[in-house]
Amino acid sequence: MPEVEKKPTQEPFEEDHTFANQIVEDHSFVVDVVSDLDLHITDTLGRYAIFIVFSYLLMGTLFFAWAEGWAFDEACYFCVITVTTVGFGDYAPTSDISKLFVSAYILVGLTLFATCLGLIVGHVHSPLEEHVKRQSRHHRHIVQAIGCFFIATFWLTIGAVTVYFMEGWSITDSIYWTIVATCTVGYGDLEIQDTMSRRVLTVYMLFAVGGVAISLGKLGALCTEIEREKDVQAFVERGISQVMLEEMDTDGNGVIDRGEFLKFVLVAMDKVDVEDVEKVLGMFDRLDPQRTGVIDVNQQRGKVVRSFSKGKNLDNVTDLSALPPMEGNLKQPLI
Repeated sequence: MPEVEKKPTQEPFEEDHTFANQIVEDHSFVVDVVSDLDLHITDTLGRYAIFIVFSYLLMGTLFFAWAEGWAFDEACYFCVITVTTVGFGDYAPTSDISKLFVSAYILVGLTLFATCLGLIVGHVHSPLEEHVKRQSRHHRHIVQAIGCFFIATFWLTIGAVTVYFMEGWSITDSIYWTIVATCTVGYGDLEIQDTMSRRVLTVYMLFAVGGVAISLGKLGALCTEIEREKDVQAFVERGISQVMLEEMDTDGNGVIDRGEFLKFVLVAMDKVDVEDVEKVLGMFDRLDPQRTGVIDVNQQRGKVVRSFSKGKNLDNVTDLSALPPMEGNLKQPLI
């Protein structure tokens, strides 16, 4: 009987992850480049925010003074009530070129003004917020509410007192005009007549509109935060059900580790989004290519380290001991 030739047993297919790993590395590189660019732009705007705002206002002032024949202070006043979206209507462009210019001026100016104002206010408020964070939660809410109320009242009082004395209006009209102006309603029924008043109020609105808006916005955010903390406390008091435990076991191994528990609870409390958690876990996985579940610090030494410290590019640093201290809350470099 002829002997049947046996075919060699085919080895199990071993997938080559080289190409996939390369794609992941390239994607990580692109993300890092975009993050660097975003930090660079934000840092640049933060450093020169005041200069950028005043330069933009000066450009518009010079244009409208030329195109509309307005005085310098009138053109500056128009630019300020435009970028702050007050828009009283007492001044408006008349020529076609002015209308086209102001259309582009509004689109660019609103974005630029809002961004720079946020950076300026954030820079000023950062030390105060750090001090507030050290307070207990109950005291922190009280301090924040009082601070927001004080800032809004401060700007409203200055505006009301200014128009009361400089325009000779009644107390009611002064308060009414100030709130309408700083809240960017801008009815335009009360007009500033005195030239000196217009000059003073031009500078006033440039700062007061942003100050009042941010204060009221923070008050609204504070109310939302208090309600969210109540929901968190209610969640903790309810406890964990059997259904929740089954949902936590994402890998289906019948065991829930601290990471799975923490991820589920934070998402359930609406503290973070699932997408944000996955991004953070993706960072961890890139530092743990063998999927051991831990990061070996000694193994990472000598490799290129990357710092997420604002404004610092440490791509060429290879010695952890040579790293400068990081800014912000991160005191150690991220490997």
